[in-house]
Amino acid sequence: MRDEKRVVTDFVGSMLDVSSRVDADRALRQSEQRLQLALFGGSLGLWDWCWKDGALAVNARWMER
Repeated sequence: MRDEKRVVTDFVGSMLDVSSRVDADRALRQSEQRLQLALFGGSLGLWDWCWKDGALAVNARWMER
């Protein structure tokens, strides 16, 4: 920015509204917490198998029984 009497440092800036991303992240965390509470409260287990690479994920509490 410049005027007739002096030169002020030039600057460049940009902004990006990420509020929807923040809201989605918050909703995902809340959903994950509700699932964990439901699994814990119901003494339930959960497993997930990826057919592409054969990976198996198992809820640790379920394995303790």
